[in-house]
Amino acid sequence: MGRRAWGPLLGLAAIILNSCFLLARAQDIPVITKPSQPERGQNVTLTPGGKLNFVLCSWYRERQVETNRILTYVPSLHEQQLGPSFSGRETVGPGCFLHIRNLVLNDTGDYIVTKTVSGGPEQGHAQIEVIVRRVVNTDGNGNVQASKGGIAGIAVGAAVGALLIGVLF
Repeated sequence: MGRRAWGPLLGLAAIILNSCFLLARAQDIPVITKPSQPERGQNVTLTPGGKLNFVLCSWYRERQVETNRILTYVPSLHEQQLGPSFSGRETVGPGCFLHIRNLVLNDTGDYIVTKTVSGGPEQGHAQIEVIVRRVVNTDGNGNVQASKGGIAGIAVGAAVGALLIGVLF
């Protein structure tokens, strides 16, 4: 069998090996999120600490269960094995960093990384909160300009408020 034919088998063996290591207590490692407050449409990178040399690493969304696995990275094979929670926007690379492109609101949540290293497993967590920035229109002098829909909303709100005050008093 050529090297390519062994790839899936070695990957499967690595996942099973990782599962065995996870039975032991994992050492907590930090995970750095850049940018720390990502906005919708931006990219974010999660970089775990811990040992640089690892057999494999896996990323999960919300819980460390197979159905929530985003992907597993086996550096010796330079291979990503996609999991059930893979959206098509995630990539992983050296050091086991997770890069997510074009964030959406559903990307908000807890991310868990597990690394199989000599000496036992490592595990880290990162929380991502995708921020939605409101766009405010201004004129050339920095004055806020309201849209026609915004003005109509203010007018309707004021009329309803006046009506309620008239009815209640």
